[in-house]
Amino acid sequence: THLAFMQDTWTGGADPPPDYCGSCYGAALTAEECCNTCDDVRNAYRRRRWGMPDVRELEQCRREARRRAAHVADGEGCNLFGTMHVSRALGNFHIAPVTSAQHSATGMPLQDLQSLTYNDVRNFNASHRINRLSFGDDFPGQQNPLDGAGRASAHGPSVSRYFIKVVPTVYEHLHGPPTRSNQFSVTEYSREVREEDRVFHIPGVFFVYDLAPIRVTFTEQRGQTFLHFLTRCAATIGGMYTVIGMVDKLFYSSSKLVMKKLAIGKAS
Repeated sequence: THLAFMQDTWTGGADPPPDYCGSCYGAALTAEECCNTCDDVRNAYRRRRWGMPDVRELEQCRREARRRAAHVADGEGCNLFGTMHVSRALGNFHIAPVTSAQHSATGMPLQDLQSLTYNDVRNFNASHRINRLSFGDDFPGQQNPLDGAGRASAHGPSVSRYFIKVVPTVYEHLHGPPTRSNQFSVTEYSREVREEDRVFHIPGVFFVYDLAPIRVTFTEQRGQTFLHFLTRCAATIGGMYTVIGMVDKLFYSSSKLVMKKLAIGKAS
């Protein structure tokens, strides 16, 4: 079993056996503590406040690097879905390469974005398709401009930014309580990340949203009855009859005046 596991580590293959207990390289607090992943080793060293050794010398990190390389070769991708609560103020959320290691004092995830280099992310393909993105509950006639949008990165890592303007919206139903939701408009920006760039940009998909200081209200109204339709038709016909009568009177008065002038001319 262990021989097969050692062979798989060279190709990034199977997971370690159930009884596997990786070394913490002297950073374990107890003799029973195990570090089965590269992040486990990082957390152990941060807990000790020790400097992190070269990850190329750590068996867990080497195995995970080989596995990532194998996944890149296979064209690995992922599907993301879910919901989140955001504040009603300027903010953003993004999809980018980070580590799952945790801070030793706060327990919060460490996002070492600034320590990444181009070689770390050269295989991070940010090609994506947004099947659906909305802010709030659905309401009749709602349109989300990012549904079905996407961008392909054919030449390596890239940065895609979506700048979203969220407009609070109230839909008042004919029956039942109103639906309080949001609409939004969007502009987008995308560029490739190149090794020769003077400023290194973290590849990923970034959504930056801001709340508009206005509110839109839609109100459902009951359709017209047949009696109301007849009333409007009668009003339209009456208006047309009045206009025709005025035009007829104008022509009649004009023709009468012309005939009178012609009669005076003949008498003279």
